[in-house]
Amino acid sequence: MRMVTASGRSRWPIIIGATVLVVAISGGIAYTATRPTPTPGAAPSTATATPTPTPTSTAGAGGIGDDVAPTGCLGGQDRNVNMVLAAQADAKHTTYGAVETATAFYRFIWQYPYPSAEDANTITNEVMTANTPASYADLAGTYASTDDLTTGDVEPGTPFHLSTTKRSTRPCTGRETAG
Repeated sequence: MRMVTASGRSRWPIIIGATVLVVAISGGIAYTATRPTPTPGAAPSTATATPTPTPTSTAGAGGIGDDVAPTGCLGGQDRNVNMVLAAQADAKHTTYGAVETATAFYRFIWQYPYPSAEDANTITNEVMTANTPASYADLAGTYASTDDLTTGDVEPGTPFHLSTTKRSTRPCTGRETAG
C-alpha cells in the first residue's frame, strides 16, 4: 500500500486522525458502560457516617420524642415579623426546631416588596445573636443598599417570595405546631 496519494500528499495524517477518532469514541463508550448509574434523588455518599440524635430521656412532654419533622409552616402563612417571631417562640430546641426557625427567617427575608426597615430591625434585634457578623445583621441596611437581592434571578421590582412548602402536597394550614 502506498502511503502517498497520486498527487504526492501523505496519507499518514488521515490514518492518525482516524485512529485518534476511533480510540476517543471507544474510550467514551467504555467509560459510559462501566460508570455506575446514580440513583435519582439519592444524596451523595460521603466517607463519614451521619450522626443521629439520641434522646437523653424517655419520650414525653418536651422530650425529643415529641418533635415533628419540619414543614416550613411553623410561623404560619404570612411573611412578616410576627411569623418569624412566632416560629422562634414555638420551635423546640432541637434540630427540627432550628430548621423551622431558619425557614421562617428565610421566608421573611427573601421577598419583594422588601419588609419595612422597622420589621427588619425587629428581626435583627430579636432573632440574630450578638455573634452575627455585621454584614448579615443589618437587614434594613441590606434592603436599602440594593434594588435586586436576587442578582438578576428575578426582574428588579417584580414581586416575589420564597416558598418553603409544596403547596400541592401539604399547604400551610396555620395550625402547625412544634410537637
